[in-house]
Amino acid sequence: MRASRAIKIGIGSSRLDTLNGESIREALARSKPELKTHLVAVPAKKEHKVGYRAKEDTSDLNELEKALVGRRVDVALSSMTDVTPRLPREIQVGAVTTRSTPFDALICLKDRILDDLDSGARVATSSLRVKAQLLHYRSDLDVVWTDVSVETQMKRVASGVFDGVVISAADAESLGWQDRVTEVFTTAVCLPAVGQGSLCLEVRRVEKETLKLVKPLDDAVSRAEINAELSFLNALGGSGLLPCGALGRTNGNELVVEAFVASPDGKCLFKDVETGKLGEEVALGARLARRILEEGGQAIVDALESV
Repeated sequence: MRASRAIKIGIGSSRLDTLNGESIREALARSKPELKTHLVAVPAKKEHKVGYRAKEDTSDLNELEKALVGRRVDVALSSMTDVTPRLPREIQVGAVTTRSTPFDALICLKDRILDDLDSGARVATSSLRVKAQLLHYRSDLDVVWTDVSVETQMKRVASGVFDGVVISAADAESLGWQDRVTEVFTTAVCLPAVGQGSLCLEVRRVEKETLKLVKPLDDAVSRAEINAELSFLNALGGSGLLPCGALGRTNGNELVVEAFVASPDGKCLFKDVETGKLGEEVALGARLARRILEEGGQAIVDALESV
């Protein structure tokens, strides 16, 4: 790769994607000041997914990954939550950034926390995972799933369509909305999505020079935690349409993973914790998935497969 050629970084088309892209450009510049980079917006293909499914084809590439394979970009930058679980041989994860706050956050114009919302209050979320957990915690709420951007959700809160909205705390930080957050959920209320809080830089496997360029942004601890979470998801056989989540946390050489799977209405929720050591991420996540399935999660997966 010629040093003079600008590295094309593929990003989504939202304001949040642009902000994340600029932060990565700055990080790369600190690591290699002479490096030239260029952000390339790759709009996501709009898909309206109705209902819940336990499984879907986890090898279908997203639009950024298709642009990477097609050599329209040199790096595909996205949230770790959006990375295709089963990547083809020509793509690899070049870097997983240091994780920011992995939890979910409530934004409510009346400065209320979840416990203080009136019965019947309308809370918006673009996550089926969040919807199931909120209904499990407070079945009297009207939790509305919507696939619009977080900016549009905020406008609807401001206009009174919703009483509050739940987004990832990391997104709120990136957008500069920390002062609007009224509550950051603990795992007792809402476990995050697999990989939440980290960005991922995917590269073509044959491009060794590009891999070297992004490698300084890789955080070994965040990657280990997320690898355990991914192992849980893969062993569960889950997809983005299965209400489930996981969070790995390290303490020295110890790795603790907490995870759950729930019915769409939140009435049935199975949660457990598994502890192991760094280096055992894949086995740890798989053990946790097996135990949750045995405890009752398998019935949820089986029921959603037929939907």
